[in-house]
Amino acid sequence: MIDPLEIQALADGELTSEQAELLRAQIAECPRSTATLHSLQSLRDLLQTRTETFECDETWSRCVGRLNELDRSSRIEGFVGRYAWGLCGAFALVIAVGGYWSRMAHTGVISSSDVPREAASMFPVPGVRSMSDFKQWVGQKLGFESPQIQDTRLNVACVYQGTLDGMPAVRLALQDSDGNADLTIVHGAQAVDGVRPLQDGQFSVGRVNGENLVTWTRDGSAMLLVSPRSMDQLVDLASEIRVR
Repeated sequence: MIDPLEIQALADGELTSEQAELLRAQIAECPRSTATLHSLQSLRDLLQTRTETFECDETWSRCVGRLNELDRSSRIEGFVGRYAWGLCGAFALVIAVGGYWSRMAHTGVISSSDVPREAASMFPVPGVRSMSDFKQWVGQKLGFESPQIQDTRLNVACVYQGTLDGMPAVRLALQDSDGNADLTIVHGAQAVDGVRPLQDGQFSVGRVNGENLVTWTRDGSAMLLVSPRSMDQLVDLASEIRVR
């Protein structure tokens, strides 16, 4: 029998006229090859006459679009994978520069919400038990003149030392007949964020950790007075402490 692939090529019209004529002569001498050629030709005719053309332009267009998306995704993944370390470094640099400029822009401004956390990390100063002791200690140990705080009926229970935003800070635990109050002094701070000024402009008020807060500035320092007593009582106490 003749090679079926050659018969297939003849049925599909893939041979030259000379090759086709020679092959037809050989097929005519072989009944099996003749039957195979007739079967292939019949199948070819059936497919050409009995089948309908299916239009799928829209589906094909979506397929092409999806293939293009996959191709773009592969290119992007390759770019990111190749330059991942460089991109991370660039983002880190942007964050660092932004943080630096943000801190520079707020130099001298402290947040009232930071005071309780920073105050908790301060360490006690022994031997300071009065306002006069405190004023003398500040000048000798911290290197700056004490803000002018008038001696009041308040008792100094303890004095703590530390920093807030890199600025030297002290906290006085005060007591009187109405209870406790904390006075935090941050030397170099020019303003306190997170508070609102009162109408007279002398003080600003707010709340920290559920307690009332009164702030003001004096002699290059920010003063923050915190106590659970009422706001009116705390403003009166701040007025008593503050030198007019």
